Amino acid sequence: MPNELRRLLNSHEFFQQAIRDYRSAMSREHLEGLQSDRDRVFDELVNLKSSQPNVTLAQINFLLLRLVELAPDQKEAERLRKSCSAKAQTLAKIAMEAATGSDRRVASVQCGVAGGPTQPIVTPGDARLLDSMSDRAAICDREFRYLFTNKANAAFHGMPADEFIGRSAVSVVGKKVFENVTKPVFSRCFAGETVSVTVGFQGRGKSVTYAARCEPIRDENGAVVAGMLISRDVSELSVEPESVWRLPKLTNKNG
Repeated sequence: MPNELRRLLNSHEFFQQAIRDYRSAMSREHLEGLQSDRDRVFDELVNLKSSQPNVTLAQINFLLLRLVELAPDQKEAERLRKSCSAKAQTLAKIAMEAATGSDRRVASVQCGVAGGPTQPIVTPGDARLLDSMSDRAAICDREFRYLFTNKANAAFHGMPADEFIGRSAVSVVGKKVFENVTKPVFSRCFAGETVSVTVGFQGRGKSVTYAARCEPIRDENGAVVAGMLISRDVSELSVEPESVWRLPKLTNKNG
């Protein structure tokens, strides 16, 4: 059990026990102070953020126990129910995703007419496979926004993989690279073409050359809904890049 979760659970139990054992002997002011401290720890427990399934499960169990415990006190139980109902739904969703091996980077795109069904682009199994590659992989929709990136590409750009989702490509690669490389390559891909390019990058202590291939991703009707770019480091093969670019410094993560 993570230290922060254990600390909060122990603190909440301490205040609960103190209130039960010494309620009759405490002044009203002291009792209200303990209750305020208990409620503060409760809020911290409910709002504790973690990607670990055991933390989520502990939070849900904690909420259920408190609701059962306070059931005889209808006024307090109703206050508690209202305060944590939304949180409980969120935690339950996280727990379900964790149990099914869901990935925050698993994305869908609209296919067909607006308002129609969505099509999954990357399943959890696909994500695990792409993450196992040393090649960089990125998928963008037709608005040049990331639907997925694998761990290798995330490491190349110095960002967590899940922070790519929904971000514009220009906010990650920089305006010059986007206008001269990313946009032309993906535009040809969205037109149905498979595109191959060789690009060199300078910065962050070394120069590296990548051979990249952009493939169209089509929906069940054959329409191109996204493009996937796979880039392989070919620096050791003495391949001359078609263009050389300096990587931007990532300062704005709001895309």
